[in-house]
Parts: sequence; C-alpha cells; structure tokens
Amino acid sequence: MPTTRTERNLLGAVAILSTLLACLLLPAASRADSVTLGSYIPHADESPALIDSFTEQVGWKPVILTSFKTFDQAPIYHPQLDAMRERGAVPMITWEPQTSSEGWISLAKIARGRYDGYIRSAAQSAAGWGEPMMIRFGQEMNGSWYPWSPGFGNTARAFVRAWRHIVRVFRREGATNVQWVWTPYVETDENIPFGRFYPGDRYVDWAGVDGYNWGGRFPWKSFRDLYARSYRDLLRLTNRPLMIGEVGCGEVGGSKSSWLRLMFRRDLPRMSHFRAVVWFDDTDEKGDLRIDTSSSALHSFRRWTSAPLYESSRRRLLSTPRQLLRHRSDRRHLR
Repeated sequence: MPTTRTERNLLGAVAILSTLLACLLLPAASRADSVTLGSYIPHADESPALIDSFTEQVGWKPVILTSFKTFDQAPIYHPQLDAMRERGAVPMITWEPQTSSEGWISLAKIARGRYDGYIRSAAQSAAGWGEPMMIRFGQEMNGSWYPWSPGFGNTARAFVRAWRHIVRVFRREGATNVQWVWTPYVETDENIPFGRFYPGDRYVDWAGVDGYNWGGRFPWKSFRDLYARSYRDLLRLTNRPLMIGEVGCGEVGGSKSSWLRLMFRRDLPRMSHFRAVVWFDDTDEKGDLRIDTSSSALHSFRRWTSAPLYESSRRRLLSTPRQLLRHRSDRRHLR
C-alpha cells in the first residue's frame, strides 16, 4: 500500500536521526581539531613563577606540565600539583625507576612486588588528590642511556611486567584519575624496536615517542626525519591517541626558526594522531634546546604555535578520544 506524505516524512526523520546517532557512537576520526601544547620547564614544580615566565615568553599557557621524579622521591606531591592545576595545566609525572642510593632498579623486582609499599603510597596519594593527572613511567626505555633499559640488565619483557604491575596497584587503590603515558625514543637503527616494550592498550592511555634534533656535532634532522618512521610504527601498534613526550631543537647546524616553522605548520598537521606535544625547554651537553636560544627561534615558536590547531585547554585535552580511527591521509605513513 502506498505511504502517505506524512509517513514518508516520518520515515525520513527516523533515518536522519539513526544516522546521527550512529555517528555519535563511532570513535572520533583521526583528523585533529586541536593539538595540546605542554612543556618541561626546569625547576618549575618547585618554583611555579617559572611557569608564568614561560607563559609570558611564548604567548600561551602550557596545558601539560612535566615534572621528573625518581624512586627515592614521593612522586605525587599535592602542593606542586595544585600549583600546576591553578595555572590550567594537567601535571605529567615522569617517574624514573632509579634512586641515588641504589642506582638502577631491577624491573623484575618491581614486577614481583619488591617496591609495592612505595608504589601503593604513591597510588593512594594520587587517588587522594583526585584531579586528572598523567604518569609517564620509564621513558625512552628502548635506548641505551637510562638504567631501566636492556643495556643495564633489564629486558623488554621485564619492563612490560613492571609497567602492568604498577598500573594494577594504582587501580586497586582507586587512582582512576591517572592517565598512563608510554613514550619510547624515536625509532633508529641503533635502538631496540619499541614495540617490544608496549604494555598493551589495557594499560596505556596515551602512547607516543620522544625525539630531539640536537644539531652541533650530531647530524641536523628535520622533525619529519625524526618522527615519520616512529609515527608509522605507532599507527601499526595502537589506536590510542599519541603524544610527543619530549621534543627540542638545538641552535647549531641549521636554522632553528625554519625547523620550528616546518614542524608546527607542515609536519605535525599531517601526523593527525599526535594530539599532544611537550617542548623540553632545557639545555643539555648535546645541545641547547631552550626556545629563546635566538630571537628568530622564539619569534618562530610564538608565531607558529599561535595557529588555531594549537589552541587547547585542560578540558579539551581530557576529552581526547581514547581510540582514534585512521584517516585517509594516514595511509601515506603506512606504506
């Protein structure tokens, strides 16, 4: 029997509503509408005024603020976290399994519960604080320079087991306000492939990578030179949102201002699963990574991070989808 116009209109409305509902239930597509910017500012956790100085210098507030803690420190110190939160940031604790007295720590012992009292206390403190925060455990584990890497007697399997054990302890203690950030060093021919160290999506909220263009006595590498291979491998490893946990550029050996322009204007927008970038604003014996090493570098940084893509907030960061679908533009990275 033919349908009436009213019935046809009703069926059309139902179809439209069904389509909209289906779109809302799907994971977000990979095209980033914002990339959150953060920074490591030396000693800023102890002297919050340094955060204000950095903000004035670059023209925006860091939405992620990194603090480094070792296993002979209380990693979750509420006054420091409060100061970061008051400035609109999400604290990210980079938790390093080493101590000044013991040196390197056996990851196998962590996995077996040898440090559970200390880890449990940290978890209780995190739960007691109650606000969103991030923990980045054992960064750059695939390299050879940190004592939790295989070169110091640990293994990739021990790292995975230690990571999972720590996350389980935090969850048992109710520290559900913690997001777990996994960042190896960029893939190179010298480093161990970082996929061996991945704890699995059940234990990771953000995956990512660190990488530096040191310049000077090291070959000058563009942002794409550093990150394209790792980005491709990360896309194959997980659909978690990606973070650059540490990035910096030296001043000697090339144009730092041009490097920054290409990074923020061209390369990052093409790697759409990177949803957060943390600038490492410090100097090192290998190179000076601070953003004000020259007036041209600072001007370039201020200019290109002012683009709409990099306008973010704590709310937008925390609403990042837990899973990202690949976009057509990602295919070029998977060839």
